[in-house]
Amino acid sequence: MTPRLAPVLSPADLPVAELCSARLDGELYANGDGWCPVDEIDDATTRSLAAALLVPPRAVAERMTAAWIYGACPEPARQQYCVDARCRVKMILSPRIQLREVTLPPADVVTLVGIRATTPLRTMADLARDATLAEDAVVAALGALADRFGFTATVVLGELPRSGRQLTCAAARLRAVGDGVR
Repeated sequence: MTPRLAPVLSPADLPVAELCSARLDGELYANGDGWCPVDEIDDATTRSLAAALLVPPRAVAERMTAAWIYGACPEPARQQYCVDARCRVKMILSPRIQLREVTLPPADVVTLVGIRATTPLRTMADLARDATLAEDAVVAALGALADRFGFTATVVLGELPRSGRQLTCAAARLRAVGDGVR
C-alpha cells in the first residue's frame, strides 16, 4: 500500500523541483508557501498548516492571515503574525512576513492544527481598527467572518477601545459591512 502524503508539503518533504513538477502535473496545488495533494480540501486545517511553515511556533496568525485561515479572504500577499511582547523570539527577515510584538491575552488565541491564531472575534476587532489595511478587503473579510461566526457589530465594537481614532475607523468599517454584521 502506498503511504499517504502529508496534507501540506514543503521543501523539507520533497525538493522544490519535484513539488513544482507535481503541481504542473495536477497532482498538487499551491497553498500559502506549501503544496497540498489535490484530494486535500482547502480548509482551515490545510491553510493553518501552510501558514505554520513560515514562522516559529510562538507566532500567532493575526489580521488578514487569520481571516485567510478562517476562509474569509484570499491569501494576503504579506502574511501578518504577532508574538507576545514578553516572549523572546527570533525575528524573521522576509518581505512575505510582517511580525509585530503585542500584548495578547490567552483568551484571544486559539490553537489550530500546526499554528496559533487570534480568535475570530479578536480577528474582526483587529481588522476593523487597523487603518493601514485596504478598506475594501477589510470590509469583505469582516462580512465573511460575521456570516461564518455570527458576530454582531455590537459584540465586535465591545472588543475595541472606548474612544479614539481606532474606534471611529472600526465603527465606519462595521457600518460599511452593513447587514453582514447584524
